[in-house]
Amino acid sequence: MSMSNPLSKFQRLQIGDMAETRSQRQRQQQRADATARSRGRGRARAGVSSQPPRVISPTLGHSGMQYYTHRLSPDSSRRANEGLGSDFFVDRLRRHETVDRMYYAFQLKKPVSVRIHDPANSINRVECTCGEQTPCVHLYWLFDGLRAVFRDQTTAGPRDISDGAMITDEISELYNLIGENMVNLPKKLNTTRGSESSSDTDEDVEEEEEEEEDVEEEEDASVSPEAEVRASLSIDMLSIFDSEKLPDEYASELPEVFVNAAFEDVLIPGNLAATIYGLAVREEAFYMHLRKLINADVCADHYLRKQRRRAEWAIWKLDQPLDDPPIKVYECGETLRQIVREVCLDREARTLKRPLGLQTLTNAAELLVNILVDVCDHDKNINPSPGPDANLYTCLIGEPSPSEEGDFVIDQLRKFPQNEWRHLLESLSNIAEHVRNSASEGRYRSVRYAEKIEGMMNDYTSSAFEPSSSSHRRPTSDYNRESQRRRYH
Repeated sequence: MSMSNPLSKFQRLQIGDMAETRSQRQRQQQRADATARSRGRGRARAGVSSQPPRVISPTLGHSGMQYYTHRLSPDSSRRANEGLGSDFFVDRLRRHETVDRMYYAFQLKKPVSVRIHDPANSINRVECTCGEQTPCVHLYWLFDGLRAVFRDQTTAGPRDISDGAMITDEISELYNLIGENMVNLPKKLNTTRGSESSSDTDEDVEEEEEEEEDVEEEEDASVSPEAEVRASLSIDMLSIFDSEKLPDEYASELPEVFVNAAFEDVLIPGNLAATIYGLAVREEAFYMHLRKLINADVCADHYLRKQRRRAEWAIWKLDQPLDDPPIKVYECGETLRQIVREVCLDREARTLKRPLGLQTLTNAAELLVNILVDVCDHDKNINPSPGPDANLYTCLIGEPSPSEEGDFVIDQLRKFPQNEWRHLLESLSNIAEHVRNSASEGRYRSVRYAEKIEGMMNDYTSSAFEPSSSSHRRPTSDYNRESQRRRYH
């Protein structure tokens, strides 16, 4: 489907309602001429007003560009004038992709996110999380900013906004340009400032940028390490109420909160999660109560369940008809590698300063072993046509490409304490047997892989029967771990 040039509408600048102004001037000049009434389109019957003609002045946007908004309804005109003249700030711009939608999210300093959806697969192409009527003040502000960034520098003159729908339509048409300029676009929007005169020099602009940097540094310096920790853990807690997003992905849905912000600025109408997040970051007492309700183990369990569903989804897709099996197998393998990597890093981060319950830790080990079982179950070539094999097991275990992380899963699992995976000995034994049997086909790396699994099991068996070095040894470390967890929470 061919798409029109996104800049074409920005370049069709018009002077709003100039015909009415000319008619009024003609009527004023020919007030003494009786024949003017016959050309007044019915005005003669009503009489000519003695009031001077109404002059329609354009609205000055924040970027310095001008707009006519008088054709809009009173409420729409109010929102347009307020939005065009506002001074919002883009905190970050991110691309989001789920199973059924893709969009770019402009996260503003004010707790609002403006989303520009892919027009090819979305009905609601432009939306804002503020909950106001569309187009809201944030969309008008973004329209002005994007127009200033992407405009043809040779064009000039006010823009006539006769319908609010044109705002969302023209922003949607910039979807591809937004993607091409993701890196620099937030900075350009934040530094786009209008001026009623063109006498600004480069020195003036540099001074303004330096002042903005100083303000940002002061704001960053005002955020305490304790508040940053509360922000990170609050995102972790709130993300359990989303069935798909991991904490890092969920963070993009939440606003930035300043600790010294007024209390009413933290309350976000229509967005309970953002309000809870703001209160937790700002008020330590509120955060502590929230932490008692949602402790670290609950957060970790929900995280592991999401990662498990992602692994199951990636493997399930291999069992469906595929257009290019070798490529799909490679993509599935990379997804599973990423899941294993993220689970191990998440476990390390969660246990760095505060212990987790043993059940939660065993769940992490169980997830990794279950992924191994699924990979072994897919030790088959799913490519029906002649060509390269499409075997998930070969890709990850039999003949994997070199990786800095070592052998898939097993090198990470060996770093876990034995009490976290000892209940999985039977599954590990079955995996080692399958790996050894597959080595007869010339997969010599499988032998080394099987030896690593058998070495883990042998080390556990040996340590399990070693006599205690002291008769006064504590019964188990699990009690201490659990008592520390209760003290922390």
